[in-house]
Amino acid sequence: VHRRRVQARRAAGLLLSSTEYVDSLHAAPVTRLNIDRTSGRYLLSCDLQGGVSIYDLEAYESSKSPPFEQFDDDDDGMDRKDFEEENEADSSSSSHYYFNKPIGRIRSLKSSQHCCQWYPTDPGLFITGGHDGKIRIWDASAPVELIDEIRLGFSIRCCSIPHAPGANTSIVAACGEGPSIRLCDMGSGTSTHTIDGHEANVNTIAWSPSEPFTLLSGSNDLTIRAWDIRNLRTCTCIFDQELGPDDARWKLREFPF
Repeated sequence: VHRRRVQARRAAGLLLSSTEYVDSLHAAPVTRLNIDRTSGRYLLSCDLQGGVSIYDLEAYESSKSPPFEQFDDDDDGMDRKDFEEENEADSSSSSHYYFNKPIGRIRSLKSSQHCCQWYPTDPGLFITGGHDGKIRIWDASAPVELIDEIRLGFSIRCCSIPHAPGANTSIVAACGEGPSIRLCDMGSGTSTHTIDGHEANVNTIAWSPSEPFTLLSGSNDLTIRAWDIRNLRTCTCIFDQELGPDDARWKLREFPF
């Protein structure tokens, strides 16, 4: 009992914020977070056991639950009330903890999910991608429903929809095991183009926030590359930490952001 009390005190002292606390209901490590760009209100998360959750970031204002709500009675006879009373002296009177429970959840996926993203212009839609090689398109309305899925055949590490002004938001780019990047059409549910150029697995991708046709990628080959999806024969720029301004390969062309 004494050991559990000591552990409880130590846990109570590990504070990330003095005003807010978001309790995760994920059963595994969280792999990705994404906040919708339309209102900035809804948080999307996914984890390594295939769980996906949606949180309302404004909900904690009306959700004033007591701290450490997950602490249940156990065989040691120490319940949540005992825990709170014992740590009351150690807690700052200005600290408040709110448990923000999800407004939408997906538990049916049987493989780890590595990426998730809200649709740029509609917070009612989002995508996920994971180890099973599928990009799934979801309707966030309660209950959350699967609309369509795109099968790529390799473990997906990152997927992303462009969000620059004038961008085609029906496109989703995906990368993972292998040196290639796939461009998919969410309207038809198929992979339409393959981007080759990296020499090792591609770990991450990101769209330019200002250039609707510019995609960047980072790989195990130690390079970051930029691509113009209108011409996929070669990359437009290589960002390499080993190169310097005097190297002829430093800048392949003027790269706008």
